[in-house]
Amino acid sequence: MMDENRAAEFTGRVLADSAAVATIVLAALGDRTGLFKDMPNTARRRAGSSPAGPGSRSGTCGSGSAACSPPST
Repeated sequence: MMDENRAAEFTGRVLADSAAVATIVLAALGDRTGLFKDMPNTARRRAGSSPAGPGSRSGTCGSGSAACSPPST
């Protein structure tokens, strides 16, 4: 007879270990392809080239939506 709690615990460990392995593989792949080396330059280029321009107030929070408004006192 199989204990369901032990089976659930084992399944959780397998999933966590699988996620860890996938993270390591993807990090190694990104490192070998130079992805991490190029990320800071890419982020700066994208930040300065938005369609509305840097500092623009367009978008979800810039349009004054209630979700982004500061709490009232």
